[in-house]
Amino acid sequence: MNESESIRPFIQDFPNRESLRQQILRKQQQVVNRETLQQCIQAQFAELELHPLQKRT
Repeated sequence: MNESESIRPFIQDFPNRESLRQQILRKQQQVVNRETLQQCIQAQFAELELHPLQKRT
């Protein structure tokens, strides 16, 4: 099995190039969102460390 044969089934999953491009863009967007989310979480934790919650009495 040569390289072009191994890649053919993958290409057939995407009848046209545009849907493949959309799929890739969507994946990239998910990664960006995940990184942004992680940054938000880290910022929240940093803020908690700067301003520890007052102990309830």
